[in-house]
Amino acid sequence: PCTLTNLFQPKTPLLPLTTCFIVWLTQPTCDTYRYHLVIRYHKMNCKPRVVVFSIIPRLGEIVKKLLPHENIKVVQFQAEMSAKYGRAVSEEEVSQLQDAEVLLADNNAFQQFADKLPSLRWFQGTWAGLEGLADYFRDKANPSYLMSRMSSNTFSQLMSEYVVGQIIAHERAWRLTDKKQAEVSWWHSDRVASYRSLQDLSVVVLGTGEIGQEIGRALRAFKCHTSGFSRTAHDPAQLQHAFDKLYNGSEGLIAAVSNSDYIVSCLPCTPDTTGLLSASLLQHARQGSVLINIGRGNVVTEEDLIKCLEEGPLAAAVLDVFQEEPLPATSKLWTHPKVVITPHCAGVSRAQDVAATFVENYKRFTTGQPLNFQVDISKGY
Repeated sequence: PCTLTNLFQPKTPLLPLTTCFIVWLTQPTCDTYRYHLVIRYHKMNCKPRVVVFSIIPRLGEIVKKLLPHENIKVVQFQAEMSAKYGRAVSEEEVSQLQDAEVLLADNNAFQQFADKLPSLRWFQGTWAGLEGLADYFRDKANPSYLMSRMSSNTFSQLMSEYVVGQIIAHERAWRLTDKKQAEVSWWHSDRVASYRSLQDLSVVVLGTGEIGQEIGRALRAFKCHTSGFSRTAHDPAQLQHAFDKLYNGSEGLIAAVSNSDYIVSCLPCTPDTTGLLSASLLQHARQGSVLINIGRGNVVTEEDLIKCLEEGPLAAAVLDVFQEEPLPATSKLWTHPKVVITPHCAGVSRAQDVAATFVENYKRFTTGQPLNFQVDISKGY
């Protein structure tokens, strides 16, 4: 008869056994039965080992509910959301991630142990930005595992809502009315009483990806004239739902900012975008224009921005991202009268949105399809 050792030692290694079947067979048919048992075993046990490690509340819980039959482990990230910047990952936490084949984790945490997970086949980030990871891999070989970033229709909508809201708030001087309310003053003058409609405005969006397109689409719904800028040329027919006009290249950027009332940057952090909105470039902007930055803080230095606010042509800047985050208390931007600051919250990674993006990509991963929002780490996006 066939022995248990023969039965469970196929020529290719198996995952650790979870179920044992003791089958007594005559030797002539042993190999045939062993083959079918191995095939059955693989079908039952080949689900990848998934680990969720994130500061986002309830993310692991939601993923497990959406994928109830998958092999998912949640490792708690012991920190509050306010501590998401600079939080060091402990060796104990990394040890709990060692068996991960699929990892759903925060980008800034992952970059601390990106080369310490020997079984990893795919990393799904919870954030859209990849600058820390791009810096980590800049002088290293590309990773052997797949990488994808966070993106979704809802995430893009959150960003577009922020942009539309900030434009309306600036045009109608709502921050001034807040101040006047605190002074118990009925203020019906200046821009509070005389403002432009969105349909009077021209807005250029720097970056024509998912987020940029949603911003353009939202503004066009208010009859705003929109244009889009990208590093390389795109087919206008593919972006006509979002933009009335497209620009590309260095000359195109000058033309774009010179014809716009608002400059909205949703550009990623890459070597090509660092310092792109220099003081010399912004000198071409329309007098009285406003810069809104929801992409990354590397596109403009604090010095260049303040220069253009104090000497022109910029009338104001709405900033959600900065060269250094959190923004240091010593920054002049905090108290500048023409600057509005928000703490990198234009589009937050909500648990339900991250989970939905992950689940869709997980289905693609397990069926051999290309991932959505896959990262080319050499480009930084």
